[in-house]
Amino acid sequence: MGSRHIEEQLASLHRQYIE
Repeated sequence: MGSRHIEEQLASLHRQYIE
């Protein structure tokens, strides 16, 4: 349905959070 796309966006957000 599109959960993969959401996971990719979540990873991008996590990356910014970690930085």
